[in-house]
Amino acid sequence: MRKIVVITIVLVLLLPTILFAAGGKEKKADETYIAVISMGEQHEYWQAVKLGTEKAAKELGIRTTYEAPPSEDMVDLQINMVENTIRTKPDGLLLAPLDAVALVPYIKQAVDAGIPVVLFDAGADTDLHSSLVATNNYNAGALAAQAMIKELGNKGTIGVIVHSATDRSAIDRGDGFLDYMAANSNIRVLPPVYGSGGEHEESANLMVDLIRANPNLDGVYATNEGAAVGAGIGANEAGVAGKITLIGFDSGAQQIAFLKDGTIRGFVSQDPVQIGYLGVKVLYDVLQGKAVEEEIDTGAVFVDLTNFDDEHVQQIIYQ
Repeated sequence: MRKIVVITIVLVLLLPTILFAAGGKEKKADETYIAVISMGEQHEYWQAVKLGTEKAAKELGIRTTYEAPPSEDMVDLQINMVENTIRTKPDGLLLAPLDAVALVPYIKQAVDAGIPVVLFDAGADTDLHSSLVATNNYNAGALAAQAMIKELGNKGTIGVIVHSATDRSAIDRGDGFLDYMAANSNIRVLPPVYGSGGEHEESANLMVDLIRANPNLDGVYATNEGAAVGAGIGANEAGVAGKITLIGFDSGAQQIAFLKDGTIRGFVSQDPVQIGYLGVKVLYDVLQGKAVEEEIDTGAVFVDLTNFDDEHVQQIIYQ
């Protein structure tokens, strides 16, 4: 009888330990790891996106890492980053693909390895990802076209600098602009010129080339922060700053400075902090087994000197 009592006491004492061990397999929030692979880090836009991912991770109590190629034309390097990340077996992958086609096999590789993928900022030519968190870039391009038509009085000749020929966000921003112009304006639109990521120097050279080849150029639309700032630099180098209507995309300190001095007439601003923030939040919901929307539009607004000081504008622009 005494032996039975002793065994019973021991089992009672050990019961919490046994239960804890049994429940130890359930992953806590602070054990969740989301790998974030972006398009770049060099522009202020991507720094704002990174802040958003870090804010969400802190709120959720999870771990994230953030890495990106040094330049937005380094597709092969981003592919290597994705492959290396898959080997580390994160709980989820938040990816901004540099190439809408080239990254598809590696998105599939991640999903096949049991790693859910959410895309942010730009989509890819696949439906394997759980969600896309981004600006509706096609509609945002149309916003830029509306502004250009208004600024030029629906007449003249304009050029278009698209920062990439492979990045889905760049393609959509260009197509949205071109389609709206074709359907709603009398403005002559020159064939787009393409960059390799929106580097300032490259974009400045493209702008100067456009001006030299078209002495009567009235306006230019540039599809990201780097392309817009580079176009502004090129306009200054060519001595036509303020004389040509320049419409940009994104914000950033230099683009805002160009807005204030008249080099840039206005720009379409996304909400990069919100894109990074919602990207992590949505992927965490996926990991928790919750239903998420296939596409989440984070919105955009056209900014010029008439609304620059508005509260909503001040909340989304970044410097």
